Amino acid sequence: TQRYNIVLVHTAAPVTMRFRHLRKRQMQTLAEHLGNFLWKQKTKNIVMFGDFNITPWADQYHAFATTMKKLHMDDVTTDLSSFNKEKSHRPMSLTRAITTWWHSLLPFARAHIDHFRAGEDISASYHIIDIPGSDHDGFVGTLQQ
Repeated sequence: TQRYNIVLVHTAAPVTMRFRHLRKRQMQTLAEHLGNFLWKQKTKNIVMFGDFNITPWADQYHAFATTMKKLHMDDVTTDLSSFNKEKSHRPMSLTRAITTWWHSLLPFARAHIDHFRAGEDISASYHIIDIPGSDHDGFVGTLQQ
């Protein structure tokens, strides 16, 4: 059997400058812990997903993504070849981004703040499902090595 290490993330929402700085520290801490874990475990069998409360085009995310690339952790949610749009309950946005969060009062205000990363030896296929009562959609899919 294949063994996978799983990381679930939920960083602070940047509703104030204080929380924006907190989220930056959380992402830096996450990257450090992940780097230490991967170095100690000598594995690339790791999957990380969650509500990062940040879009892939934000400055703070670029720094995090650079570190993840060094750790050989690919961003599945920005690799559109992994996304199964036929099975997803909602089409891709006009920007071709995978949006999984929307503002409850402004349903047209959507964002790509939920992310899914996997070690470079892991391939993924996923689609998005509706979670009734939630302001986030869910991911359902398959991982394989």
